[in-house]
Amino acid sequence: EIMIAIAVFGVLAVICYQTFGQTVRETEVIRDANSDLTDLQRTFQWLSNDFLQQQPRPVRTAVGNTILPSLAADSRTEFLFEITRGGHANPLGLPRASAQRVSWRMDEDTLVRLHWPSLDPVLSTEPIAVEFLSDIERIEINFLGDAPDSWTREWPGPSGTGRPRAVEIIIEHARFGEVRRLLETGY
Repeated sequence: EIMIAIAVFGVLAVICYQTFGQTVRETEVIRDANSDLTDLQRTFQWLSNDFLQQQPRPVRTAVGNTILPSLAADSRTEFLFEITRGGHANPLGLPRASAQRVSWRMDEDTLVRLHWPSLDPVLSTEPIAVEFLSDIERIEINFLGDAPDSWTREWPGPSGTGRPRAVEIIIEHARFGEVRRLLETGY
């Protein structure tokens, strides 16, 4: 009887150990998926805030010989887009603007947001970079101009100069596939 009890106990221990191991692996997969989903939601929230808080303030380039519009998207540059946005809180009353110049770019498969401490930076001004979302296979940002169905990937486009009527953000992610967000920018 003791041998049978030991054998039954051994079989139950093996079953419990395998079940516990499977539970731990599934918990890790769920934790990774939840982390990726949180990063995706945070990325869309920050992108939305940047577009919705656009300010009509153009900026000078670091050299100072060119004026950039408040929103600029050009496939010939390293940035997906650059924008002047408001809502830059200043609770300490520091001597700085309440607007901020922000750029988004891809570094390999990671989406990075950069912002500068001043609106019109000089060559020695280093941007502050924050990584938002990794494992991106493709990102596309489209702008709707003044004319109906005048979507373009460049801004200012042929049918719009100030603020786009809408912005479409398409992110193709390794885990979630293609995710789209359409923002009405309060034209």
